[in-house]
Amino acid sequence: MTNKTKLKKIQFIKNYKSELNISTSCRAIGVSRQTFYEWISKDKKFKREINEIEESIIDNVESKLMEKIESGDLGAIIFFLKTKGKKRGYTERIETENRKTNESQIKIYLPKKE
Repeated sequence: MTNKTKLKKIQFIKNYKSELNISTSCRAIGVSRQTFYEWISKDKKFKREINEIEESIIDNVESKLMEKIESGDLGAIIFFLKTKGKKRGYTERIETENRKTNESQIKIYLPKKE
């Protein structure tokens, strides 16, 4: 790997931390998205750094969601249950489509009361 490539990767990571956008970060350092994906596939350290940035973002967003839940925000509570509570039965609906008749069915499932 050339020094120029190393520098571009460092610049990309710095930019990605602030922009959180692949296209914007690529344009800022003058590389294509294809180059970014090549770096990801060939450079394990670079890929690990990008993954760490993305995991940090998710951690931050999850903490904001928990703040909303703790304050009683019903939308946040419902979102959490729809995504994290599925195995407990909090499934809003399952859509199926009959391609022969072009009809849709919606089934609503609620948690079983014990």
